[in-house]
Amino acid sequence: MWEFLSRDEKMSHLFRMFSQQVAKYCADSSMPDCNKNLLVSGLRNLANMDDIGLDTLDPYQRGAKEMIWRALGKNRYSTRIGHEPDDSFFTTGSDPLATGGSETNGLGEETVPSHDYVRPPAEHTGPYLVGPMVIRVYPDGRPVPEDSTRPLPRDEDVDEYRHARVPSIEELEANRGSFYDKLTKGNSFAENPAIADIYTEHSCAVNVAKYSPSGFYIASGDQSGKVRIWDTVNKEHILKNEFHPIGGPIKDIAWSPDNQRMVVVGEGRERFGHVFMAETGTSVGEISGQSKPINSCDFRPTRPFRLITGSEDNTIAVFEGPPFKFKMTKQEHTRFVQAVRYSPSGNLFASAGFDGKVFIYDGTSSDLVGEVGSPAHQGGVYGVAWKPDGTQILTASGDKTCKLWDVETRSLVNEFNMGTMVDDQQVSCLWQGDHLLSVSLSGFINYLDANNPEKPIRIIKGHNKPITVLTLSPDRSTIYTGSHDGYITNWNAKTGENDRVQGHGHGNQINGMKAAKDLLYTAGIDDTLRIVEISTNAYTGASAVKLESQPRGLDIYNDIVVIATMRQITVTQDGRKVSSVPIDYEPSCVSINQENGDVAIGATSDNTVHIYTLSGTSLTPKTELEHLGPVTDASYSPDSKYLVACDANRKVILYVVPEYKLAHNREWGFHNARVNSVAWSPDSVMVASGSLDTTIIIWSVTNPAKHTIIKNAHPQSQITRLVWLDEETLISVGQDCNTKMWRIEKI
Repeated sequence: MWEFLSRDEKMSHLFRMFSQQVAKYCADSSMPDCNKNLLVSGLRNLANMDDIGLDTLDPYQRGAKEMIWRALGKNRYSTRIGHEPDDSFFTTGSDPLATGGSETNGLGEETVPSHDYVRPPAEHTGPYLVGPMVIRVYPDGRPVPEDSTRPLPRDEDVDEYRHARVPSIEELEANRGSFYDKLTKGNSFAENPAIADIYTEHSCAVNVAKYSPSGFYIASGDQSGKVRIWDTVNKEHILKNEFHPIGGPIKDIAWSPDNQRMVVVGEGRERFGHVFMAETGTSVGEISGQSKPINSCDFRPTRPFRLITGSEDNTIAVFEGPPFKFKMTKQEHTRFVQAVRYSPSGNLFASAGFDGKVFIYDGTSSDLVGEVGSPAHQGGVYGVAWKPDGTQILTASGDKTCKLWDVETRSLVNEFNMGTMVDDQQVSCLWQGDHLLSVSLSGFINYLDANNPEKPIRIIKGHNKPITVLTLSPDRSTIYTGSHDGYITNWNAKTGENDRVQGHGHGNQINGMKAAKDLLYTAGIDDTLRIVEISTNAYTGASAVKLESQPRGLDIYNDIVVIATMRQITVTQDGRKVSSVPIDYEPSCVSINQENGDVAIGATSDNTVHIYTLSGTSLTPKTELEHLGPVTDASYSPDSKYLVACDANRKVILYVVPEYKLAHNREWGFHNARVNSVAWSPDSVMVASGSLDTTIIIWSVTNPAKHTIIKNAHPQSQITRLVWLDEETLISVGQDCNTKMWRIEKI
């Protein structure tokens, strides 16, 4: 298989293997910048290697790891990094397979013929090939029985090589890039939540995603009934296959332990489940015997293979195969069955239902072993997860608790109380290595502490609804994002750590948000202006300012807050309304010139930017700027010399202040759809615009003919807001609920 790969594919896989060795070596090394130095050195050695050198590093030969370490570990400081040979390194003298029939290898003389082994070419002087490419056989072609567990090359092995990615030296030297992060900061999200990636190729809500047992693929299913199988190694997550197995929303997916088969269940129009080959989509059985949508499924991880499914008809169905056929149903549950999971050994499986009950069954016979608790929870149980050694299970419930159970005695070990609010209901759980995780209805991911069940070790927070507003704290150290459901999250601009603003907020969509001094002002469609105290990260006890109609945007000038609502422009000071101006247009945004007090109000109904003068707390009309489409956003530059406005006609227009004339005759119109937001760099030399077309464009004020386009900045999602953190960093948010940071070069 190795000889059929291209040079780039070979380099990708060799560097991936080397990087894993580096991570292990540097974990116990005192070498400064160990990971970075060794990875950069290894990448340079790999790039300078000729094709013959690459061929000799075939990873399917005995001692391949040691050979790769020696070849890539050389650097300018030493010829070889000190490293003990790993278990896979053997010489031909110590290899029990180096001879034919003998007492050493346990083979009879009938296996001596030369075709018994695949031999290396004559010019190859290293250890010969004895890895997965070698099969011992008897003269009649039958494999030696004890070799039946030897792994044989599969298509996914080739895909692993082809989908690997070699990072650039610049990425490694700068200690950045997802590849470097995965190598140096732990190898999973569970160990380090900062290691995260986003897959954005589904066009509607995703209900489930499951890793293949090999870890090289993820299968994800969505509300439309689409199942996509995509790789996890490549940053681009190349699509391997796409299927529509049941013609309706997908609720659960399970892989067979050999990565070859897959079962998918949900609310199909013609059937509620399907089992098929992951490579081709060919059916390998029939999921039948249940009369209502199926909520959960699982594959037995050991032979003989079994399938189990849990349905809304209150039953668990058991299937044998392949090809898989209905065997029996279990009817212990009295309400919907929400989750079914086999133990890691396959000796047992557990079921959890909306009746609050959890049952344990024998994995082979499917006989009932017993009930966990009586019942396990006071609300529906939505998730169950096994400890890797199979001695305990974790359950998650709508009663806002997670519970830890001993499997043998079926008794309670620990109870985790997750809160009292509706959003604290627990909808899923996972036992990943030493980590116990649960997911709340709010979308929060909780790291549970078995030694201290009263408080999670950490909680990963964020948004699970489209983000509608974005701003910075006055010192630019904190990013604030507000969403469609009324929640505000603050983010540390350096570390990414975040927390949710506490207290009684709007409870619905936030349309305006701005910070000044030690306060954060927010306006929502509950028709109120509210204030958050930045130091306490909570809404203040002061009463909300009631607005006459729905607010569309706000800005701050000294201690004055100007809010544009559907019926009037309202001016507030010290938490109370001081003046207002009725309007006959529908506003979309507000921006205030911090030097002269001019107020720009964008309008969607008359395609105009309305300019007012703010004198004290009174507003008087000054001028109007006409556009060819509804104005969606407007912003004064930090140096107060320009005003930029964008519209639904795909245009971004720059004006000189205070004349309000066009700043240049260039057309900034390279977006393909409505422009939603514009933002100024702190030095007032660049403008960023974000659009419905998912792209961000950076425009140069000093050289209007130049611009930079960031395509698919938020794939399949419009960009809703932008803000510059500094002269080189742009922050964007979108309807995909994501907050992204971009490194921007001067243009």
